[in-house]
Amino acid sequence: MNAVSRKMRENVIQTLRLIADGEAQRRYQSQVPFVSVPHEMFNQWDDFFHPTFEDFRAAFSVNEFQALLRFQGVMDVLGTQCARILPPLDEFQKTGVWTALSKAASDALNVCERTTSNTTSFPGKMDS
Repeated sequence: MNAVSRKMRENVIQTLRLIADGEAQRRYQSQVPFVSVPHEMFNQWDDFFHPTFEDFRAAFSVNEFQALLRFQGVMDVLGTQCARILPPLDEFQKTGVWTALSKAASDALNVCERTTSNTTSFPGKMDS
């Protein structure tokens, strides 16, 4: 995996961790009170999820990539259910959207953080 792929992987996993962890979201909100953490979670995912980029695909196994695509599907559905202006974090965390989003992120994160020696990589995936 090259340096670009490693950075892409790191960004995706950090974003999933934030989305999955309500306490981390509250800490983030307290550190930057002028930022809408609910919006930031959607924006960070949009910034870092690039499934058509070769370097991105090289950063994840087939199973991991499939988990990320499932998470993206949840993001797509939930994104259409959200208002353009999301409520403050404390209100957002009480919604079904937040619950579903957090669970989906946890599910994807569990796959991405699982370390197994028998994970199948994408055909042509190059390590450097």
